[in-house]
Amino acid sequence: MGFKITDKVAVLEFRGGEYEGAQARVRLNVSLGAFLEFQGTAAKALTAESPLEKTSGVREMIEAFCRIALLEWNLEDKDGVAVPATPEGALSLPLAFLQRLIEEWTGAVAEVPAPLGSRSNGGDTSLEASMELAAASRSLGS
Repeated sequence: MGFKITDKVAVLEFRGGEYEGAQARVRLNVSLGAFLEFQGTAAKALTAESPLEKTSGVREMIEAFCRIALLEWNLEDKDGVAVPATPEGALSLPLAFLQRLIEEWTGAVAEVPAPLGSRSNGGDTSLEASMELAAASRSLGS
């Protein structure tokens, strides 16, 4: 029997500012291939020379983020209707909100974990590791 890599999920929560109370559940342990795909779409958006290429790149980046990372969010439109956690729903949101959400997700995914210890503890999970895994919520201040 082998080791199973389980999903690592975080709740990115906005605190302060105009997005106070907004939350998004995102997947953190995406595959390297998926993360590189996302990074490629982001690079395309940032380096595009024409407005049409830039628009296409931003759309692809948002679609990739929704497909790769976004699980759900608590967002509603101005009429109180839930905004679906889909590319179409994301495209209905303010760019500033999406930029902040994607930046936080990218930072969380790219965090370098603490080095592995050199000693085995017989397979038991350390208290520190348990606490680290339990902290699945990140706060986004203004």
